[in-house]
Amino acid sequence: MKAANTPSLLQHPFHEHALIFQELSESFHLKCKICGFSVKGGPAYHCIEYCEFFLHKSCAELPPEIQHPSHPQHPLVFSSCSSQRFRCYGCRNALRGKRYQCYDCEIHLHAGCAAATLPPPKEEEEHKDEQKHKDKDHHEEDMIEHFAHNHPLASFHVDAPNYIRCWACERRISGRVYGCRACIFVLHESCALAPREIMNHPFHPQHPLTLLADLKCKIECDLVLRDRVVDEHYDYEEQYCDVCETLRNPELGVYYGEECNYAAEIDCVIPKVDPEKSRQTEDLKLKQLDGQISREEEELEALKKKLERSMKNLEEFKKERREISSSRVQREAESDRG
Repeated sequence: MKAANTPSLLQHPFHEHALIFQELSESFHLKCKICGFSVKGGPAYHCIEYCEFFLHKSCAELPPEIQHPSHPQHPLVFSSCSSQRFRCYGCRNALRGKRYQCYDCEIHLHAGCAAATLPPPKEEEEHKDEQKHKDKDHHEEDMIEHFAHNHPLASFHVDAPNYIRCWACERRISGRVYGCRACIFVLHESCALAPREIMNHPFHPQHPLTLLADLKCKIECDLVLRDRVVDEHYDYEEQYCDVCETLRNPELGVYYGEECNYAAEIDCVIPKVDPEKSRQTEDLKLKQLDGQISREEEELEALKKKLERSMKNLEEFKKERREISSSRVQREAESDRG
């Protein structure tokens, strides 16, 4: 159903004809001219002159300029530039399609990545405040503390098609999520609320299973040890480690991934080893290996016995065949003499 404040007709700057609003069926399949994702069902605008020009409702309503939490220093301006020279500041992938950008700082965001992590407009916030009073179960913008990130994570809903991936499962985000918009750190709701520790798991009941943060670079670029790295996007005094997200000394060595501008302090990449914990881990591994060796030896012994039986049977079959062949030759020879 069309919202009360959604115009039926829209004149968009990217198209010469008027666009009409319509709820599309799930069988429909064409790409949005802004984000590049498929317009597959749901609310959309399309050309009234049948030009096959389609826009998601969320993409059609994007403003020409935004103030995004990830770059509060300057506004980001909507751009139709097609250059793929830069990476998206949100998903870290190569840029494709329309984007928001800061020309001064060379900060770029896919239109969808910006829309997915943009706080709602003021009037929408006021409407949600009213809903909170009516609905006790309303949990929009609930805040949680999560061990994998230094800032509180807010609960919000993602409708805009985007390339951002959940930092836990690495699948694309949509629906209810928890995230830090300033860092564009987002988790699916199920990933964010997963228990930190699981007891008596059927696959490993011996010990509790602990949820750990994946601290590797999400772009999977090669990290090279550098004596000094200064990110020019930030002041000299505001250089951060991309693993622990705390201030670092830019004059100290770091592991650096040039492809995605990823700097990690040495202690975060190669953590200090606890000798006692290391010994316990080794003892457990040795015990597991002893069990595996024992099972393999039993299987090998069984195979040896089976091989011996097969060899004995093979010799008996060969002997029987020789006897039959010899008997036949002898009969044929006697027949020839007769």
